[in-house]
Amino acid sequence: AGNGAGLTNLNANNINNGNLAVTRMPLGGFWTLASELVITGPGGGNTSHVYNGPTGDWYIRSASSSGKVVINDFVGGNVGIGTRAPAYKLDVAGTFAANTVTIKGGSDLVEGFDSSAGRLDPGTVMVIDPDHAGQLIPSTHAYDSKVAGVVSGANGVNPGLKMGQDGVMDGENLIALTGRVYVKCSTANGEIRPGDRLTTSALAGHAMKATDSEQADGAVIGKAMSSLESGEGLVLVLVNLQ
Repeated sequence: AGNGAGLTNLNANNINNGNLAVTRMPLGGFWTLASELVITGPGGGNTSHVYNGPTGDWYIRSASSSGKVVINDFVGGNVGIGTRAPAYKLDVAGTFAANTVTIKGGSDLVEGFDSSAGRLDPGTVMVIDPDHAGQLIPSTHAYDSKVAGVVSGANGVNPGLKMGQDGVMDGENLIALTGRVYVKCSTANGEIRPGDRLTTSALAGHAMKATDSEQADGAVIGKAMSSLESGEGLVLVLVNLQ
């Protein structure tokens, strides 16, 4: 045990058949390990390994095939790869590849859009703003072919995946472009049942059942997955612009 001063070039020739306990590492200090650092759990149980590969790569692994590598700073901070100032729980500055990505926090694909109407309520049906390139506004006309998506987040269903480019293609309203979201709806064009195609209505920011196939062409938001018998309310919709 000690403060770590002078502990350099540690290897099997330096330390054999014993335990090394380091309580503090002085600022500016470093260790040089000839091969790898092996960390053994209490009672000589599971071990973890930290070592350099033959090409200078850094490896962290468990001795068990079912072992896990957990990175946690214990104070609720963030982890950065390629950045010294991570802004998210895991912030990667660059490109990453994966065979499969499982999204557990939401169920729709969104992009951020600004609107001259400001920040809109979740569930609001949005259309392309003809007066402001790249922006959206709440729908106000029935069968509007400018329909673009729905403000995500209604009824506690969060966005699952967000796309955009910071400072270039982004905005404060997260618009669901595909996936399942709850949508403000009206029965102005009849009762809504699962499977009905939905379009914009004359009620601002609301959808209704599409019954005119000719007008619905290019103005369909998606298909209803729940019902609305009368009045106004939230309907679960599988967003699929058509």
